Amino acid sequence: MKKKSPSEQSLSAFLDGALSDKRMHQIRGHLGDCTTCRKALEHYELGDEMIRGLPGIMARPEFNRELWQKIDQIEMARSQSFWGMRWLAHWKPILAAGLTVGIIAGLALWQYTPPVPSVQEVIIAESIDMLDDLELIQNLELFEVWEALQTINSQG
Repeated sequence: MKKKSPSEQSLSAFLDGALSDKRMHQIRGHLGDCTTCRKALEHYELGDEMIRGLPGIMARPEFNRELWQKIDQIEMARSQSFWGMRWLAHWKPILAAGLTVGIIAGLALWQYTPPVPSVQEVIIAESIDMLDDLELIQNLELFEVWEALQTINSQG
């Protein structure tokens, strides 16, 4: 009975020696029986050798400082946008509640019709207005008389 082949990640970890002793032993046993996995492991080994053969890259002396400056700038931008988004997120429920209250109040006022006054109430209101006007006219007449009296007194 053929055992299940290890995954690519397991073969890579096997090559790096990053597996438990038990798992390393299981994969060694499988490699003895499976030519497909042996060939895959050989490809991984070849890839590792090619990577080790690459020339080393030396960073500029300012690289470390510039890298941390950029990281700080990115973190600052994220924190500022975070605060902006946080306030926006807090205002959305408040805005929704306000709009809901406004709509309900608008509907209530729209459906409300003031009572139509009766004919008798209209006559009474007009009489009160005329009475107010009459008092104003009488006060004006008194004022005219008062001015006339003042004029007579000042001439005499």
